Amino acid sequence: MKLAGIVIFFLALCLPAIQKITGVLPPYTIDENRRLTAPPRLADFKDPATGFHQFEQYFDDHYGLRDILIRLKTQIDFSVFHTSDRVHLGKNGWLFYRSVLDVEKPATERFFASRDEQLTAGIEDLAAALKKRSQTLVLMPIFLGDVFYHDELPRDTPKLPQPSGFYRATERWKTLPNLIYVDSAAVLSRVKERRQVFHKTDFHWNSPAAFAVGRTFVNQLGQDAGIKSPVWDHELKIETRPYIGRESDFLPLFKQPSELGLFVVPTWNTNDVQVKENQGIFEYITTKRVDDSKTLPPLCIVGDSFFDALRDAGFTSYFSKVYRVRWQGADTLPRALAQFPAECKYVMVEFIEVQAPAFDSLADGAANLRGPH
Repeated sequence: MKLAGIVIFFLALCLPAIQKITGVLPPYTIDENRRLTAPPRLADFKDPATGFHQFEQYFDDHYGLRDILIRLKTQIDFSVFHTSDRVHLGKNGWLFYRSVLDVEKPATERFFASRDEQLTAGIEDLAAALKKRSQTLVLMPIFLGDVFYHDELPRDTPKLPQPSGFYRATERWKTLPNLIYVDSAAVLSRVKERRQVFHKTDFHWNSPAAFAVGRTFVNQLGQDAGIKSPVWDHELKIETRPYIGRESDFLPLFKQPSELGLFVVPTWNTNDVQVKENQGIFEYITTKRVDDSKTLPPLCIVGDSFFDALRDAGFTSYFSKVYRVRWQGADTLPRALAQFPAECKYVMVEFIEVQAPAFDSLADGAANLRGPH
């Protein structure tokens, strides 16, 4: 009996090596959003301490059964203890990034507690400066899913001030001169009464929600451009299909939680718009092949991943051109403004409530027009 225990213990110790050599079990590779440690080189061992430290890190990242054991531990935490170190597990299958609720949102509150007035003054300054260039600033802040589905949050989420500093700021931005404010929160609140507006397993709003916001925005610009009738004329068609969002896929489980997601089915001619991708600073430039009486002037946009769903909803088909730049850092806005063509009548700045680079840039106001510092 004692010998059997010794043999079992020895085999357990050997299992990682056996798996590493044979690969008999599926790898279950984990997306860790980082580079795994490379194997040490002979040169690393000129200093033995450095060499063995490099080897130790390499071993920790690559030993057999590592990914399986990580998934097993995460699966037990998720299924048995209803917890995760990566996401908050909400009610009714809702997932919320811990990094957003525990770190980024508190940081946003601190920002608005100290620089609220500076940011608002910067937006007003930038709008006035763009107006002198015959361009109109379009501001579209976006609140995150926890705002609309607060009742689905678990009890262990941080308690932040209500209303938030971001909300109080947006109420002031609505009244600023020389800009167009797109009230996405008001649109989503109305739509939420009829259908779900965010994915349960993803950070983002769904494309039917973006459709509603895009329609409101396009019609606002149409009124500003002197077009009397609503510009947005394609109908909303929704399909449901199984969906595993990024918050779910981010979890190293054996089977990720899924949902029936809502998606827009194109009801417009998708060939009406020509797309050129990776054009210098521009992620893409779209051009409408044939303009009509309701075609809006060129739009330049600095936005984050939430804008992607607007494009999926047919947003770009209403503009003669759309120049798209994605947020990368605090210098994104000045770099974009330095390269946006003068034909852009509207300059859109879209950002979510934890988009720190947007806050830092907008607080600089008209200084952004002088280009990167």
